[in-house]
Amino acid sequence: METTAIENNHKLAYAKQRVLEIKNFYKHLGTFLKLNFLVLLFKIQVFDRFIGDMDLDAKFVYWLEWNIYSIPIIWGVVVAFHALYVFVLKYKDWSVFKPKFLKNWEQERINEILRRNDH
Repeated sequence: METTAIENNHKLAYAKQRVLEIKNFYKHLGTFLKLNFLVLLFKIQVFDRFIGDMDLDAKFVYWLEWNIYSIPIIWGVVVAFHALYVFVLKYKDWSVFKPKFLKNWEQERINEILRRNDH
């Protein structure tokens, strides 16, 4: 009976942690979309008007534009990796990739510790 309660508590904690991680990803995605919308709006509405009125070096203008466009590109890659981590990699059973000798060694150490604790 007690084991079932512990298992249920563990499952509940696992589910809460999973929901929190998914929620944090969606917050990250929302922040990404909102802020990059503002950055691109700034580029279209403000930046182009001021640059058009000023006599600036073409290389400088190119550098500014590259920096404005690189924010969504780099951040988008980070958001993609965050999604990959949360939805694919975090809860994957990586034990299938462990070599057999490592699995055997771990099991032997576990059995040894259990035997010591029994005595």
